[in-house]
Amino acid sequence: MNNSGVLRWQTNLRFYSTDAVAAGWLVKRDGIWYITDEGRKSLSLDPLTFIRTANKKYEESRQSAPATAKGTKAEEDIEGTGDEPTAVQQALLEQSQEAAYAEIEGYIRRMEPFLFQSFVAALLRGMGYYTPFIAPPGRDGGVDIIAYRDPIGSTAPRIKVQVKHREQKVTVNEVRELIGLLSSEGDRGLIASSSGMTADASREARQSSQHIEAISMRANHLPMGAALRQYE
Repeated sequence: MNNSGVLRWQTNLRFYSTDAVAAGWLVKRDGIWYITDEGRKSLSLDPLTFIRTANKKYEESRQSAPATAKGTKAEEDIEGTGDEPTAVQQALLEQSQEAAYAEIEGYIRRMEPFLFQSFVAALLRGMGYYTPFIAPPGRDGGVDIIAYRDPIGSTAPRIKVQVKHREQKVTVNEVRELIGLLSSEGDRGLIASSSGMTADASREARQSSQHIEAISMRANHLPMGAALRQYE
């Protein structure tokens, strides 16, 4: 372990990944690392060219950063010195964020389905919406929550929400079912799924003439707050 009490190899990995992020080869979001198309192309480089190119990109990004944020890799002691330098601080921050995301995701996944539905409704209310209808346990006719911008629903949008809390992803048929329920002017659809959507379901939502948003715990869909802001 280093002086911060973190396993050294984990800090080292995050430390060296900063070059790949600066090069546009790697994106880190919500505790998940994604390789970009440019990153896949970079895998064809020989190891020395790969490292030199990534280092160069890092230095270019450092030079364009505000003066207070500048430092050099040589100055950044990866082992940790007590006064943690920039890249190590970033590595430790990422590690803390990933642990926090994992804790939150685990808590949500352990929720009972109706509690998860109540959680989504509470999130809508936190965004300033009214939720006059929250389906009781049992069959709900395809709509789990109805949300309005005002107490009586006279101002668009009026959001019809399907909530899916299970291991299986939302299917294309379930998206089509929600689309069929958006029958009035000003209706909008929202799918809140703890496991995301299949590729076909996502495509169906994007191509629908009706406005459909999808939110989940992970970054393959809009984070919950960002998705709800689409209606503002």
